[in-house]
Amino acid sequence: SEEEEEEEVSEEEAEGAKEEVAVEDEEDPLCVGPVEEVSEEEANRLLLSLANPSLFDDSKSDLLHQEFSANSPFPHLQINDFLDPSFLESVRDELSRLKFSLRSNDLYEFFQSSSLVKCSLPNVTKLRHILYSSKFRDWISKITGIKNLKTQVDMSSAIYSDAHYLLCHDDELEGRRIAYIIYLTPDDWAETDGGYLGLFDTKKDGEPGEIVKNLPPTWNSMSFFATTVNSFHQVNEVFSPRGRLSVSGWLYGDPFDRPEPSLPPPIPLLPASFS
Repeated sequence: SEEEEEEEVSEEEAEGAKEEVAVEDEEDPLCVGPVEEVSEEEANRLLLSLANPSLFDDSKSDLLHQEFSANSPFPHLQINDFLDPSFLESVRDELSRLKFSLRSNDLYEFFQSSSLVKCSLPNVTKLRHILYSSKFRDWISKITGIKNLKTQVDMSSAIYSDAHYLLCHDDELEGRRIAYIIYLTPDDWAETDGGYLGLFDTKKDGEPGEIVKNLPPTWNSMSFFATTVNSFHQVNEVFSPRGRLSVSGWLYGDPFDRPEPSLPPPIPLLPASFS
């Protein structure tokens, strides 16, 4: 089995950190609850007050659905100016108070927070309510065409510092229907800083091909895509010590039918030779 190295750090300590120390994860006291419950009406109110309200007009949703469906190599969308900037700055400040552990093996290396499902920080809590509100789920369902999204919460934060990466994978797991990423990177993040989200095309045998599109981790943008057996993507290597900070997670729904795996053609048998 693969070994995983973990190191407890703050966001400031994570920036530029390279040394890997194998230690036990410590429970983050800010991520153990109690969870603040709000009504559906309040969660929807938070969405409309703290997210960009123009995105939720029916006509705008129709346009976003067309764009999502037309995008290649698989349906996806990146939306800029998703949240109120001052609110997102408050979320970023609160994330700096969390403990981040180094996740490292042959496939990835980055710092990750504990699950934010029970995070008690007020603005992170508001963000959680927004992303799993009924209005947000209905909105993203209309854009993606994926129905019956559930209230199940699955979200965390990650920091990719210098030389960190996440190699090609598809995010497909039982019940996961939509993957999302909200970027809290510095607003002057450049292409030379790396950390773009690389999207792969799919070969005839169902395996990932080549990166055909790169999405920038732009401050206050949200990227999302349907998780399928060919939603191959990766986080390209980061070349900046400043830290590529994000909040990401999944929306869950009914499982979909998976195609039968393609098998290579059988190798023809040669006649036996007894000479």
